[in-house]
This record gives sequence, C-alpha cells and structure tokens, in this order.
Amino acid sequence: MIKPITNFGKYLMLMGRVFSRPERFRMYLKQYRNEMVQLGINSIGIVLLISFFIGAVICIQIKLNIESPWMPRFVVGYTTREILLLEFSSSIMCLILAGKVGSNIASEIGTMRVTQQIDALEIMGVNSASYLILPKILGLMTMIPFLVIFSIFAGIIGAFCTAWFAGIMNATDLEYGLQYCFVEWYIWCSFIKSLFFAFIIASVSAYFGYTVEGGSIAVGKASTDSVVSSSVLIFRFNTYTIIDGMIQLKSICKSFEGRTVLEDINFSFDNGKTNLIIGQSGSGKTVLMKCIVGLLTPECGEILYDGRNLLDMGKKEKKSLRREMGMIFQSAALFDSLSVLENVMFPLDMFSNDTYRDRVKRAQFCLDRVNLMDAQSKYPGEISGGMQKRVAIARAIALQPKYLFCDEPNSGLDPKTSLVIDELIHDITTEYNMTTIINTHDMNSVMGIGDSILYIYQGHKEWEGTKDDVFNATNERLNNFIFASDLLQKVKKEENKIQKI
Repeated sequence: MIKPITNFGKYLMLMGRVFSRPERFRMYLKQYRNEMVQLGINSIGIVLLISFFIGAVICIQIKLNIESPWMPRFVVGYTTREILLLEFSSSIMCLILAGKVGSNIASEIGTMRVTQQIDALEIMGVNSASYLILPKILGLMTMIPFLVIFSIFAGIIGAFCTAWFAGIMNATDLEYGLQYCFVEWYIWCSFIKSLFFAFIIASVSAYFGYTVEGGSIAVGKASTDSVVSSSVLIFRFNTYTIIDGMIQLKSICKSFEGRTVLEDINFSFDNGKTNLIIGQSGSGKTVLMKCIVGLLTPECGEILYDGRNLLDMGKKEKKSLRREMGMIFQSAALFDSLSVLENVMFPLDMFSNDTYRDRVKRAQFCLDRVNLMDAQSKYPGEISGGMQKRVAIARAIALQPKYLFCDEPNSGLDPKTSLVIDELIHDITTEYNMTTIINTHDMNSVMGIGDSILYIYQGHKEWEGTKDDVFNATNERLNNFIFASDLLQKVKKEENKIQKI
C-alpha cells in the first residue's frame, strides 16, 4: 500500500517539474515537432491496419449473431458505428498505443538515465524533466485526435469491405445504419477521452523511464511496468465514461397521512439490465416507481440519476431529465385521436428538431423494431391490447431514452403475448443499453427477464437478487410470494433436484 502512494507522490512531483517554464522555446519547439513525427505519424500505419480489420470483424460478428425478425437490417451498421466511435477508436486504440508508444518513451528516457545523459543535462542547468517529457506529452496529445479520425475511417472502410467483397450484407443497409441517428457529441467524446489517455500514456511512461535505477535490465522492467500501468489507468478512467444510466436509491422514505408506505429503501438499478420491482398488492412498489420518476416526492433519501439527485433538481433540470425517460403505462395510454404512426411521432414532434421526413423515418424505425409497420395507419381502437403495448414501447423509445419505466406492461395480456412483450423489452434494453425498471407481479417476467430483482414487503426491501438466485433463495416471504401456486412449487422442486444432481 505504501509503494503505490509513494510512486504517486513522486509522479506528481515530476509533473510539477515537467510543466515549469521552458528555458528556450526554440529548442522545445524543435523537440515538439520531432515527437509528433516519432509518436504520432509513425503510428498511423498500425492504427490503420488494426482499425480496418476490427471494423470488418465487428460488422461480420454482429451480422452473424443478431439475426432476428425483430431486428432491422441496418442495425448492423448502426451498432458498428457506435462501437467504433464510443470505444474502439478512442479507448482500445489508446491501449494499443500504450504498448507501442509507451514502451518506446520509457525505454528511450530510461536509457538516457542509465547512460547518464540526463545527469549531463542537469549539470548544464537544463530542466531535464521538462525538456525530455513535456514535448512528448504535447506531441502525443496533438496527434491523438488525428489518429482517432484515421481509426474511425479505417474501421468504417473495413466494414464496407465486408459488404462489397464478402457479401455479408447489403452496402446500402450498412450505409443507412452508419448514418442513422448520428450523434455529433460522440465524435467529441472520442477526442476528449483520447486526450486524457494520451496524457496518461506519455506521462506515466516517462515517469517510469525517468526514475529507473540500474542497468539495461531495469530499463526493460521500466518499459514493461509503463505499459501495464498505462493500460490499467486507461481501463480505470474509461470505466467512468461507459458506466452511465445508473439509478441509485438511498434511504428512501415515503408516508401518507402518518402511515409509512416506504422505509429506508436502498437499491441500484444498472443500465443494460431489466430491473424488476416485485411485491404483493399494497407493498409499496407502485409508490416507489412514482417516486423514482418524480410523480411523488419522498420525505427523506436520495434518488440519483448518474449521480444527479432528482430531489435537488430545479424545474428546468427535471424537465431536461424527463426527456431522457421513456414510460410504458399499464393501459398503454395511447392517444385515441391519433394513428399508430402519429402516436409514435408525438414525442418527436414535441421535442425533436429533426425535419418532418426524419421524424417519420425515426417513428417507422421504432414501429419496425416492434414489428408493427403494417399497423402504422390504424388507430389504437382498431388493434389488439398486445399491439397497443408494442406501440407504447415504440413511442417510449422514439427519443432514444436512457431510462425506460414500465408499469405492469403485461397487465391484461394473455400468457403468450406477455412473453412477447417481455422478450421485446429485454431485447430493447440490451440493444440500447438503457436502464429499464419494470413494476410487475407477473412471475413469468421474474423467471424470464429478471436480470436484477428488488422484492418489497410492507414498504421494506426484503430481498434482492437475480432470476438465477430465486430458486436458491432462503427468504421465506419471497418463496411464499413467488411460489404461491402449486405449479411453481413443483417447478422449484424439480429445479432443486437438477441442481443436486
């Protein structure tokens, strides 16, 4: 524990020397140009090569593994673009550069240390830390956005090559997917992430090289340590950029007319999972759902959306947050006077700045996603209850929400249709990496899509777990609730027998 703290302290002291005033700008500028060539331009080849093949592999694997009648053909291009923009061309590419560039920096400076070249600079009165390290940091940070751009384009070209030459899919569908719902911020996000990672690679590698002690063996060890440390730090900092959409409940309490309905509820709803709230009628699960979406205000506790406390938000902040939400009501809550297509377009018409043509395309895409394109001209009264629920899902995802809330989505549906709705909600949650919270008493939903389950009993959190934990749960109240029917009791007995075998 002491050594990492010591190393971090030495690192900060070194960075203090690095970012001191240069002695001669002309000499630093010359070093800066050389480092841009050595660290940036000389890395273009490996970036293009790896990005090309990664783009091709991503496209092929997505196409071969997500074949589904529910899935539009252009989703392959859409998913390939998102992976390239959000993760590969910034994070994964920097991991590759940590091996190539980081080891080069550590070895170069380490060799200068063991051959006393750094000592020679110090004797001359030169700030060796600033002269050797600062141009490397600035050079890599200058070139990294260009490497990101090259990586993105090479990956896209690789994807197109799978369509043109391998015949994996239609190039037109791929092109449409690459352009669909493009978010410009993702490009800037890649640039910003890569700048931070470039600083980590250059500074950490330089630190290990500058502080090396010993001979050639020590230089080799420093080079290895620099690559490992840079990679770990990149993974660590990248975690904060990819883990979003989380909703956290901290000590939530709610009462009505002196009667406590919720007491000390603590739970985390993760993104990319179907999070279920279950409990008997009157247990408080509906009240909890209303608290989470802001329809009710708890007396105590915190409701955190990505660290933002809902209870501390002003009117403007809440309005902005609401646009990140999608809601599926128990009764579907479709507008009777509007057609199916117009119902799905309604949130787009209200809040989107897209052209009418783009809004129609988005609404049709959402309807196609729930397999209801043929019903777009019909009215809610002309379609079945199950189809109404699917229209409600399409409307809920029209604005690409981060958070999806479902209030008894299977209410009033037959078992077969309920399974279709469950599968659809689960697939959409995974596909769009949303935080989905479902308020339900349907045990089929618990067993089928319960990635994360919160069981409430008389206003208290009684149990939490996953669908896989249900059969082995020892909580008596949970077992009495879930396995209330004779059929489910038999299912549990058979499951336990299988596990014992």
